[in-house]
Amino acid sequence: ETFAVEDTRVFRELLNHVGVSLNGKRIFSLHDQSEDSQVGKMLELLNGGDLYVASEAGSPIVSDPAYPLVLAAYEKGIEIDSYSGVSSPIMALELSGLPPIPFQFHGFLPRESGKPAKSFNDTGYGTHIFFEAPTRIEETLDELSELHPDFQVALVRELSKKFQQVVRFKAGDWSRIKKEVMFKGEFVLMFHRREALSGLSAEVRNV
Repeated sequence: ETFAVEDTRVFRELLNHVGVSLNGKRIFSLHDQSEDSQVGKMLELLNGGDLYVASEAGSPIVSDPAYPLVLAAYEKGIEIDSYSGVSSPIMALELSGLPPIPFQFHGFLPRESGKPAKSFNDTGYGTHIFFEAPTRIEETLDELSELHPDFQVALVRELSKKFQQVVRFKAGDWSRIKKEVMFKGEFVLMFHRREALSGLSAEVRNV
């Protein structure tokens, strides 16, 4: 059996934890810095067998960098299948208490200065879901609370783990709420925007 995972050490620990033997298993690292040649090598190793792309922290496509491998497999005519597991954006949405329809998942917020604010400002009506790093989440929410204090926010930490936490608040109350948050682990940040998209309103008026 051949596996492609982002962190081989963590994956081996996971297999040991659930009592799965490592004997006969080939485990390769697949991460954001993986070169195209590495992806090609993984596909060549199959020899008609199966390659399992596994994640210990969410979806291999959404949370971990498996997209180039999946795309390369399709281009070679290799069959792709998926085994459903925990999807952190959907699980977070279910726990948030925010209106679920419509919602939009944006992935990780950009790291560059000023880009998170632009991401917030570019959103329209509905619930918006972002990933953010624990080292940046406090600063990001400081910025959101100043820009859009009326947004209803849900901050979810360590989904499906021992220290799972859901904090719901109005963005303008963040300075008071932040003392309840441990800035460690994996974060999903969500907010609901009530106003309609101006472009959509104009289009409706023109019909």
